[in-house]
Amino acid sequence: MDRTVGSPEVLREVENILSSRQFKGTTLLSELLRFLTEEALLDPSGYVTQSAIARAVMGQGADFDPGLNPAVRIAVSRLRKRLADYYGTTGRQSSLRLSVPRGGYSMSFADARGNLELDPDPQEGGALRSDRPRLLVTELQHSGSSLKAAMLASGLTEELIEAFSRFREMAVVAVHSAVRLNTESDLAAIGGTPGSRFRLTASVQMASRRLRVNVRLEADSGDTIWARNFDRRYELSNLFDIQDEIVRATVAAIGDHQGVIHRHMARASAIKPAGSVGWYNAVLAYHHYFAHVTPGAYVHAVASLERTLRRNPHEPSTSAMLADLYATDHYLGIGMITRPVERALELSRQSVRLDPTSQLGRFTLAFVHFLRGEESQFDSESRAAYKLNPNNVTLAGSLGMLTALMGRWEEGLSIMRDA
Repeated sequence: MDRTVGSPEVLREVENILSSRQFKGTTLLSELLRFLTEEALLDPSGYVTQSAIARAVMGQGADFDPGLNPAVRIAVSRLRKRLADYYGTTGRQSSLRLSVPRGGYSMSFADARGNLELDPDPQEGGALRSDRPRLLVTELQHSGSSLKAAMLASGLTEELIEAFSRFREMAVVAVHSAVRLNTESDLAAIGGTPGSRFRLTASVQMASRRLRVNVRLEADSGDTIWARNFDRRYELSNLFDIQDEIVRATVAAIGDHQGVIHRHMARASAIKPAGSVGWYNAVLAYHHYFAHVTPGAYVHAVASLERTLRRNPHEPSTSAMLADLYATDHYLGIGMITRPVERALELSRQSVRLDPTSQLGRFTLAFVHFLRGEESQFDSESRAAYKLNPNNVTLAGSLGMLTALMGRWEEGLSIMRDA
C-alpha cells in the first residue's frame, strides 16, 4: 500500500517551518514556501514553472524571462538551503520533511522511510479552505411590554438575517439558532475559527413617538468593531419604512464587499501572500485589489483566484471574481491577460450556469456585455444583478455607473444615489 500524507499534516509542518529561526524575517522565502506547497496540494502531478513563481511570489509581469533574470533560481536555491538547515537542527525530529529536489521547482514530501504521496482526496479535512466569516444575528432586545416594540424587534431580526444571507461570502446563523446560542460563551458553536466569527446585537426602545435602535457588531475577541444608533420619530404609517431603512443601512455597512467584516478580516490577515491557501484568502485578495487598484494587488488577486479555481472549478463565486478581474484587465488597459474579454465571458457564464442567483456572476456577465457593446444583454443582466441584492452597495454603485455609461443616465444616477 502506498504511503500517503494528507494536506492538514502538510500545512501544520509549513507553519512549524515558518515559525522557526531559519525563516524568521524571510518574507520572500516564506511566501515561496507557501506558494510551492499549495501548488503541490492543488495539483500533485503538476509542474511548477519559473514564470509562475515570478508572477505569483515576486509580482513580475507576463514579460518575465527566466533566461535573462535568475531571480527565481536564486530564491529557490536559498529555500533549499534554509530547509536543509531547518531539518538539520530545529526540525530534526519532524516526522514529515519538505524539500524542493534539484532540477525542478515542485515541492516533495518524505518521512524517515522515503517519499510520500499526497492523499488524493480533494476534500480532505477542509484544511485548504479558509473559513469564510460567520455572523451570528441574535434576537433583537426590546424594552418594556410594548407590543409594537416586540413586533419591530422580531421583524428587524428576521429581515436582517434574510438581507445578510444574500451575501454569499459569509455564513449567517438563522434566528432559531441565534436564540439558542445567545450567550457570551457560545460563539464558537457557530463554527469557523477564532477571527472569523462575529455577533450582531441590537436593542429597540419606543416611547412618546420616538424610536431608538442601537446596533452593535462584535468580533470573536469581544471587541466592538462597528456600532450605530438610529433615532427616529415614528407613526404607525411609517414604521415599515423606518425598519427598511435600518436594515439596509446596517447590512450595507457590514456585509458589503468593502464592508466592516471584510475590512476587519483583511486587516487581521494582513492580506496573506499569494501562496497562502484557502478560498477566503483569495476573496480578500480580490477585494484588496479593488480597494487599492495597484499592479501588485492585481497580480496577487489573479494568482490567488486562478489557483483556487483549479482546486474547485465548480465554485461560482470564484469564477465570477476571476471573470471580473479579467474584464477589468481590458477595461483599464492592464495588458496582463490574453483574450481578457473572451475569458471573462466564459467564466461569468460558467458562474451563472452553476448558480443563477449569484449576484457577482450576473454583475460580471453584465460587465462583459457592456464591454462588448451588447445593450439588450447588458440591460437584462444588470437589472437581474441589482435585484438580487441592492444592499451590496459596491456592486450597486458599479452597476449604476455602467448603466449611465450605456446611455440610461437617469436610471444609472438613481442607482448610484441610492448606493
